[in-house]
Parts: sequence; structure tokens; C-alpha cells
Amino acid sequence: VNVSVYALPVSELMNDTVVCFDDLPNGLVLDPGRVGSGFVWSSSETTQTISINQSGVYIVNITNNAGCSSIDRVKIQQDCPESVWLPNAFTPNGNSLNETWEIKGRNVSNIQVLVFNRWGEQIWKGNQLGDFWDGRYKEKFVQQDVYVYKLSYSYININEELIIKNRVGTVAVLK
Repeated sequence: VNVSVYALPVSELMNDTVVCFDDLPNGLVLDPGRVGSGFVWSSSETTQTISINQSGVYIVNITNNAGCSSIDRVKIQQDCPESVWLPNAFTPNGNSLNETWEIKGRNVSNIQVLVFNRWGEQIWKGNQLGDFWDGRYKEKFVQQDVYVYKLSYSYININEELIIKNRVGTVAVLK
């Protein structure tokens, strides 16, 4: 009696991981390796590798030439770190370059930016990403100087907790 024993395919699929799809414009490639001749993913794709762009649990059924199969899974979670970007200077001088000071960021909410002059007088307020200051106060351009800003924002972290952050910094108005 001849008995043939075939090994099950052993997947090399990555471990569970956390990624930010915003930083992966082409998606995340899942690849169990060249361990079989047939692949069936839970997304119904039948290629060795798949490219994904959303979190979830991905399951692959791998079959080898002998008809033996094994199943592997990976859990992909998304966590794009919150960010707020505020330039440290701008030049509202009419040359069409760097004319405004804009609030940029991602994955934040309830944002507020207050700008103060050297006497502590509030001269500008922004309440959302994309708001910008053109260097004016009471319809006149402010003088070249360094101004203080106070930033406050919130975001939901990967554990679904509300986090509130505050920051103080400076912005230089150059002419």
C-alpha cells in the first residue's frame, strides 16, 4: 500500500495590523505568499494578492496542487493619527505667494484657533479646517510682527475615546 501525504499550505499572511489608509494611496496589499495554487478571499477575489482600502477581517482559503487547503485571516484596523498643521509664518504682501495662514489637518473636530496681538487682543478666529487668516484686523493689514495663537481641537482615537488637545504657538507675519 502506498500512502501519499501532502502538507497543508502554510500561509505567510501578515499579522493583525493597524494602518492609516490616508497614507496608502494605492491601498494595502495582502499576500499569503506563494504557498498554494488556488486562493479564494472573503472578498470573492481569486488572486494571490489583493489590495484593500478599508478596515475589516480578511480571510483567505489557500489550496495546493494536491487539493489540500488551509484558511488564514488578518484583521486590519484603521487609525489615522490626528494632525493639525499651522505654518509658523506667512507673507500677506500681495505677491500671490504664501498670502494666507490656513488651518490644515485631518481627523479632528471642534477646532478653534484664536490669534492675539502683543497686547492680548484677539485679532482673528478660525473654527474649522480650511479657515484662513489673510493678515487683516478690522479691515487693515496688521504690521509685521510675531503673533500668538491658541489652538484647541478634539478627535476620536482608535479606542473610540474623545481626546481634547490644546496648544499655544506663534505665527510671524512678514512683509
